[in-house]
Amino acid sequence: MGPIPQSRGALDPESTFRHLRIVHAAMAGAVLTYGLFVLLMLSQDFIPKEGVVGPLPFLRILLWLAAVGNFGVIGRIRAQFLTPQALRQRARALAQSIATWHIIMFALADAIAIYGLVLFLLSGLLHDFVVLSGLTLAILFWLRPTEHGYRTLLRQASGA
Repeated sequence: MGPIPQSRGALDPESTFRHLRIVHAAMAGAVLTYGLFVLLMLSQDFIPKEGVVGPLPFLRILLWLAAVGNFGVIGRIRAQFLTPQALRQRARALAQSIATWHIIMFALADAIAIYGLVLFLLSGLLHDFVVLSGLTLAILFWLRPTEHGYRTLLRQASGA
């Protein structure tokens, strides 16, 4: 395919893409680590009893709404900030802008799994943890940086 076009800045787009993939893998690895932590707690009978902390319906609803909100924000970022037109208007280097927006989306996705972990730790809601973690992994899979997608977006945004 050839080198990725360099545009508006001294950052190496190849290196930026490699770092973006590392951050993506680390975020997915964090979700798997949460799962191992929950599995360890289950195997040692350290399971919080549902309702011990008190009634959690409000917290549960709040965290599920936050998860849906995070998904909406991710969609909004993709539609508003990760388009060739929007990236052309950024003062920063293209590769850096693309990486920054992706990392923000990865963090928003990872927060969804954390919401499930909080629900499990406070009330033993294993189902919520599994569903929210699974949703996080699905979103991270959807957001995974591909070389072709990265090159295409960089090329379109740079006008090459």
